[in-house]
Amino acid sequence: MRFVNGSMDLMRDSTAPLYDMTPIKRDGFKGLYHSNAWFNHNMLFTQNANDAVAITRRKSQAENGAHLIYVHRYLTGKIRGQLDDLSLDRDPDSVFVMDKAKRIECIQFPAIVEGVFMPKWMIGFDHDLHSGLTQFPNHETIGRLLNSELSRIFESLTKFNALEFDQVERFIACVRMAMRTDHGDVDIRRKARDALMDMICEYIELHLRAPEIGVTQLLSEFGVSRASLYRMFDHYGGVRQYIHDRRLYRAVFEIAQHPLRRGDLTRISRKWGFSSDANFNRAVKRQFGVAPGSLVDASADADFGRLGDVRSRRLSIKAKPIRALRGQMDGPTLRPAPTLLNHAMN
Repeated sequence: MRFVNGSMDLMRDSTAPLYDMTPIKRDGFKGLYHSNAWFNHNMLFTQNANDAVAITRRKSQAENGAHLIYVHRYLTGKIRGQLDDLSLDRDPDSVFVMDKAKRIECIQFPAIVEGVFMPKWMIGFDHDLHSGLTQFPNHETIGRLLNSELSRIFESLTKFNALEFDQVERFIACVRMAMRTDHGDVDIRRKARDALMDMICEYIELHLRAPEIGVTQLLSEFGVSRASLYRMFDHYGGVRQYIHDRRLYRAVFEIAQHPLRRGDLTRISRKWGFSSDANFNRAVKRQFGVAPGSLVDASADADFGRLGDVRSRRLSIKAKPIRALRGQMDGPTLRPAPTLLNHAMN
C-alpha cells in the first residue's frame, strides 16, 4: 500500500503520466490531496480525495494510458466536461468504465473517488465495440452489483491491506458481464452469479423483518428470472427456506443475548416473522433439538452444527471505505518518489 497526504502539487506530480491538473481556487479551497493506492494482480486500486481541479489529458498522455481502462465511482463530488467528442458527466451512484486512451477536458469538483486501473485485455475491452465511457447506474442491477463488489474490495484493502485472488477474479467476472465480453464463459458467469447471490442475500438480511420479503419482491428488485433465483437458493432448500432459516437464526441469537423475561419468546418470534408460538417452537426444535426456552442453558447439547449451513452475510452494501480514508488523512506526508501510476503502465 502507498499512502499520500499532501498538496495539490503532489497530486499533479503523481498523476502526470496520465493527466495535467490545475487546482481551482474557490471558496473553501485548501489545496489538499489524499490518496491510498494498492498494486495487486496487475491492477492498481486507488482511493483519492482532492479539492476542485481542472483536468486535461493530452495526446501523449492518452498514448501512455492506451492499454488501460479505469473502473471507478464517485463517493462524493462530480465531474463535468468532455471525453473526445462525448459529454463527460460523472456523479455518485453509478460505476463508470473509462478508456484511458481518450483525450479529456473537464472540471472535477471536490470529490472522493474509488477506482481500479486495469489492462484492457483483462476484461476483453474492444475499441470497436465499446464506448470511451460506459455508465452503470445504481438503479440497474448490474450497477448495484459493480458497486457492491467495489465496496467489498475496498473494505478488504482498507481493513487488511490485501485481497484474496478469488475476490479479484470475481470482480473481473462482474466487469466482463457488465461489458458483455464474457462470450458465454461458464466460469465467468458462475463468478458473477455468486456475486449477485451475495448481493441478494445482503438485501434479504437488511429486510428480514419486512413481511413482504420473498420471491416476488426479489424478482422485482433485482430483475433476475424466477428460474435463476431458484437455482441460486436450491442448496438451501429454496428462497423461502433460506429466509425462514435466517429469521430463525436472528431470533435465536437475540434470545441468547439477553436474559428471558415473561413474554419475550412471543415478542421475539413475532419480531422475526413467526406467526405463532407453535410455529416458532417447531422451527427451533427442528433446528436445535430443544424448545426455545431451553436454548441458552441447553446450548451445549443442542445441534448448533446445523446453524453453520445457514449462509451468513455481511450486512452493508453501501461504501464504508470512506471512513477509513478519512481516518488516514492525518498520516505523514510522502515525497512523490515514483508516481502512483507508473506501476499500472508497466
